Amino acid sequence: MDTPPGGLTTGNDADQSRRGDFNLRVSPDRMAVLLDCDTTSVDLGELGEAIRERMSSMGIAEPPDGARLLRLLTAVARKDPRIKELGLAEGLKPVQPVDGKIEWARDFFNPGFVVDEKTGRIDYKQRAAMTSIMEGHLLARAIPPTEGREGLDVLGQPVRIAKPRRPRIRAGKNVRHDKEESTYYAAASGRVRWVDGVLSVDNVYQVRGNVGPTTGHIRHPGAVVVTGDVQKGYNIESLGDIEVRGVVEAAQLHTSGSLMVRGGMIGAEGQRVVVSGDIHVKFIVDADVLAGGDVYVEREIIRSHVISRGSISIPNGRVVGGKIRALRGVAAGQVGSVANVSTTVVAGEDYSLEETALTDRMEIELLEKRLAREFGHPGPDVEETARQDLKDEVEEIRGESRAPPENRVRVCKKMFPGAAFRLEGTTLTARDEYRKPFQLIYQDDEVLFVEGTRQNPPPDWLFRVDVEREEGETGEETEGEEEERRAPDGDVAPPEDL
Repeated sequence: MDTPPGGLTTGNDADQSRRGDFNLRVSPDRMAVLLDCDTTSVDLGELGEAIRERMSSMGIAEPPDGARLLRLLTAVARKDPRIKELGLAEGLKPVQPVDGKIEWARDFFNPGFVVDEKTGRIDYKQRAAMTSIMEGHLLARAIPPTEGREGLDVLGQPVRIAKPRRPRIRAGKNVRHDKEESTYYAAASGRVRWVDGVLSVDNVYQVRGNVGPTTGHIRHPGAVVVTGDVQKGYNIESLGDIEVRGVVEAAQLHTSGSLMVRGGMIGAEGQRVVVSGDIHVKFIVDADVLAGGDVYVEREIIRSHVISRGSISIPNGRVVGGKIRALRGVAAGQVGSVANVSTTVVAGEDYSLEETALTDRMEIELLEKRLAREFGHPGPDVEETARQDLKDEVEEIRGESRAPPENRVRVCKKMFPGAAFRLEGTTLTARDEYRKPFQLIYQDDEVLFVEGTRQNPPPDWLFRVDVEREEGETGEETEGEEEERRAPDGDVAPPEDL
């Protein structure tokens, strides 16, 4: 513990400065000098002088003058001669700054769904967010930060404060910025999009019916709404959000926004769904899915490979077969099945090098498209400057917003043998069926099994625990390990029988 001038220690130290029958100490935050003493049969004037001398020797910046201290001691001693924690001096408290913020005119980005107030049921066909906007309507107001003020402790040392942060917002396509009022308005009717600190209004491309032979592949620089299905073999590429009100069947979807599928996704070999934002879907079967945000699934994830840089949430559904991995943790109702199908859940791990490289390539392509959209076809000097500014912005935002890992798996209902959980290189494979909610968390270099408020090591009768070797560990399965992990085809029942 640091010792201030004069040999003073803080109130947390039992060895405090004493003189006679009084005790002076500085509060732990060094913002107050506190007195304990018994004034019975004591000359308060002499006591006051002794206190002032001791405060000076302690290095207190502004001890109270003698007359003021005597008045204070007299008034307090009349009530109770045994004085405890009487404040004799105070520092100048700092005024904390207030970060700037964005005030949204409406609830544009609520990730949830509308809930019936009477029944409490969730309507998964109706999003809570109000993403549509009319031309001329207010979108947002940027509130500037408020500067703070440094303080001084009782020893005269400055109390530092942080620098306030400005809100990060920039007008993109179809958004007008009023610099005097720091407000942002829609310059066109469409759907609001907020990505990487850029506020845009997309012109929505609506497909009435299915994406299929009559439409061909869809490529659109804004949002896409499909009122039917996305049929097998047809692709959608969009810089805005994608909403499909039917089913996605063996199709390839790429978007720099979010994805909403009111039906479900059925994948196929060679087809991949890549989404920079969040995903909301009813079910995922035999699909390869990569998300930059959170993944919300209503019913089930079957024999699929789902990876998220956010969280994966299926608290009322089940995960059977395949592998899911989320940087920000996983919540699932059921993991595995009565058929003991091999099912892997990984929490706290980011994309593999191959997947990160794919994402970086996508970002570069989207960056070039965004540059063309926002600047048209400028001259080479303007184009190079704009491109570098956007790349610098992407790197800065990536460094600030990259979420820390959440090494936590929550099983809300039940788990079956064949389920495997990996947290920070430790794999726990279920030996037996377990029909109670529990959590697995990685904390202080070990995995803990949590039930309610109890935290214990994983029980041996329930889990086999394997720890990866540190030397030579690549983090990837070998071909033999992958074959061992997979259940034979005959052991994997169709979704309705699992």
